[in-house]
Amino acid sequence: MTTKLEIQKLLAEALQKCFAVSKQPDQVHLERPADYSHGDWASNIPMVLAKELKQNPKQIAEKLVAEISADKGALLQSVEVAGPGFINFRVLDSVLVGELEEIARLKEKFGHQQINSGKVILVEHTSPNPNKEFHLGHLKNNVTGLAVSYLLEASGAKIFRDCINNNRGIAIVKLMWGYLRFGRKDEKVVTDVHYWFEHQQEWHTPGSIGLKPDRFMDKMYTSGAHDFKNSPEVEGILRQMLLDWEAEEPHVWALWKLTQDWVWEGYERSIGRVDGFKFDRIWNEHEIYKKGKEHVLAGLEKGVFKKTEDGAIVSDLKEFNLSDTILVRGDGTSLYITQDIELTNLKRETFHPDQMFWVIGPEQSLAMKQMFAVCSLLGFGRYEDFHHISYGFVSIRNAEGKVSKMSSRDGTAIYVDDLIDLAKEKVLNYIDESILGEERDQIAEQVAIGAIKYSLLKVSRTTDQVFDIDTTLSLEGDSGPYILYSYARAQAILKKSNLQEYSVDTDWEISEIERELMHKLSTFPEVVSLAIEIYAPNIVAGYVYELAQIFNNFYTHTIILKAESEKLKLNRLMLVKGFQQVMHNALGILGIEPLDKM
Repeated sequence: MTTKLEIQKLLAEALQKCFAVSKQPDQVHLERPADYSHGDWASNIPMVLAKELKQNPKQIAEKLVAEISADKGALLQSVEVAGPGFINFRVLDSVLVGELEEIARLKEKFGHQQINSGKVILVEHTSPNPNKEFHLGHLKNNVTGLAVSYLLEASGAKIFRDCINNNRGIAIVKLMWGYLRFGRKDEKVVTDVHYWFEHQQEWHTPGSIGLKPDRFMDKMYTSGAHDFKNSPEVEGILRQMLLDWEAEEPHVWALWKLTQDWVWEGYERSIGRVDGFKFDRIWNEHEIYKKGKEHVLAGLEKGVFKKTEDGAIVSDLKEFNLSDTILVRGDGTSLYITQDIELTNLKRETFHPDQMFWVIGPEQSLAMKQMFAVCSLLGFGRYEDFHHISYGFVSIRNAEGKVSKMSSRDGTAIYVDDLIDLAKEKVLNYIDESILGEERDQIAEQVAIGAIKYSLLKVSRTTDQVFDIDTTLSLEGDSGPYILYSYARAQAILKKSNLQEYSVDTDWEISEIERELMHKLSTFPEVVSLAIEIYAPNIVAGYVYELAQIFNNFYTHTIILKAESEKLKLNRLMLVKGFQQVMHNALGILGIEPLDKM
């Protein structure tokens, strides 16, 4: 039985004895106080029952405290009434020591839950349109999607991860045209896909101009999109090229494949650099976009959908309290939702998930709900088992100090590789000077990436944020480097101790500083549970920062390796090991790699 459940049991028994109120232990509200000085646990049950019992909540609290105090057993150090009717519980030091031993026993599993034990969950994340370089907005999706998937993994579920490669459509044709026209080595070369096919050596490659493949393609897309926007003649050429692509004209497909390979070569390098290329399946739009229409036509025959006067097929979503949406246009062409219907079906047939999650920006909220409803009507899953996990936008501050949304088309995007390189330069200034060469560069890379990830995850998932590189890389306050340094400090202590096995003496007379750190470590399972409940990695990030603060206070005011006795030294090393393990587990949920030294 957990400490929480034991206290709930004591409260339930006291309620029965004092007021003849019958409740199961897990029905008695118990939570961690926001302020550690208030105790290890707190309950507002007197205020909850005041109206029912027709008594003052403080009087109810006093009676319950008197009853519980009479037989605290080997669990509680003190039980007190607080404020207008709260009850605060402080557990015995031996209980906290026991929880420290539990951390040592469970290791990387400490904090994990069984909320979704036995379930299979599929998480789609990081599905950028393959016509531009990987930028900070894409990274926000990547780190959010992975952190949510790690939380769900910590809930006991079997997790699969996928993404959709949106590799067809007019945006992709703009990229192809951009390369065809602006990738020529000589402007006199004919801008014709058939000529290109026979004379490819007359066009630049990423290597020939020294650019990363996706950076090169980003430039080609920007130029092609500008050309499309400003020239009706070019627009006509591109629309014909799209028709030729759909007809699988060989030369158009060769150009399409070449440009797509370059984009994905760059993506794999950038996403791999941040350890974010984690997919059990990458779906390709060109392989599935035609099949969704068959499901819509089948739904029309069954009467699930309806047809308008102009021949369009439209959903009927009254039972979901949603507005209807067109599923197939009057001319018979498909839309994004048409493809998504087939994709959802394929996900279901491939992974057999109990639940599906889509980590996509908030602008798609209505479209996602409509797609979930349509798939539910078609029998591809239950509406309540489909989840859209949205996230806030990332903005930047320009040279004039104004906040602006990132746009690769407008040249205001922050590319991930550039950002990491810039961060590395700054990080190198505060890495230990004794660390040299390749190791120094590797540590700088890890700190830079960890700092950027933490900065993106520490805000509430749905909150928009303005990214600031100086705050992100600060060694002081709520930042990735501060947290990683705390972990590295603990690792240095453990390495210097040269211990292989850690144990603790239950008779340990704990100082208040040691107790506060033990208390914080013991709260990690509740933190994870809450974060899972609302899909909120920022709750774990907030915990990590508070834990680092408490550990650094402990480190500053406590003698560890030269403690006054060997027993006390081993006890404190056990506490350092507990901190190291919990911090490692928490950073793992955030997708941040910890450092042994810094």
